Amino acid sequence: MKLKFSKWFIQKAEVRFLDFLGMRIKSTYKLLRKSSVTRAKRNIRRFIKLKLFEELRTFLASWLGHVVKADSFNLLNLLRGELEYARYR
Repeated sequence: MKLKFSKWFIQKAEVRFLDFLGMRIKSTYKLLRKSSVTRAKRNIRRFIKLKLFEELRTFLASWLGHVVKADSFNLLNLLRGELEYARYR
C-alpha cells in the first residue's frame, strides 16, 4: 500500500479564519465576507434606484436571515433601517 501525503494541512480555527458559506469563521466569532456585504449593498442600491420595493423587501428578509447568524451588529442595524425604508415606500 502506498500512501501519498497532501500538500494541504489543517490549522486550528484559533490561528486562521475558516472561509465557509460567505462567512469567515473563527472559534470565538463569525464575520461576513467583505465581498458578500459589498454585493448585498450593491443590490440594495439597485433595487432602490429602480424602485423595486417588493423585491427589495424579499431580498432584505432573506439577507437578514443570513446576517443574524454572524456577529455583525452594525450591519444588522443598517439592513433593518433599509427594510423600514422599503416598507414605507
